Amino acid sequence: MKKISLLLFVSLLLIACQEEKSNLEKEHEKALQEVLDVHDEAMPKMGELSGLISELEQKIEEDSTQVQLVKAKTNLQAAHDNMMSWMKDFAERFPDVYNDKDYTDEELKAQLKLLEVEKDEVNAMRDFVFASIADAKRVLGKEE
Repeated sequence: MKKISLLLFVSLLLIACQEEKSNLEKEHEKALQEVLDVHDEAMPKMGELSGLISELEQKIEEDSTQVQLVKAKTNLQAAHDNMMSWMKDFAERFPDVYNDKDYTDEELKAQLKLLEVEKDEVNAMRDFVFASIADAKRVLGKEE
């Protein structure tokens, strides 16, 4: 009975001492999720973007004098490259994003500053992807 009581006491003590996430950790998680959510808005558009590049290439072969077609294709390719570059840079800056790593408060503060910059970059990337797709559709006469 003593062993059971001791085991129960130790278990309750461990549960009671279990740390809740700090405000800094919660803020970090929220900022990281915001960045990933914006990326997740743009990523599904990559297939459509590639399809539009192919369509524009066909149209350019038929009539290479159409400056709008070439410009739209160039913008789509730049948007694609921008997405790939952003993902590579993000993975290098945040290699532990999908690991359950414990960060010090200083590391969290530093990452929060980086995430603010990252948020601006990912928003610009997403907006460029969407604008390039919209422009290509307009040029191809596929406006929605």
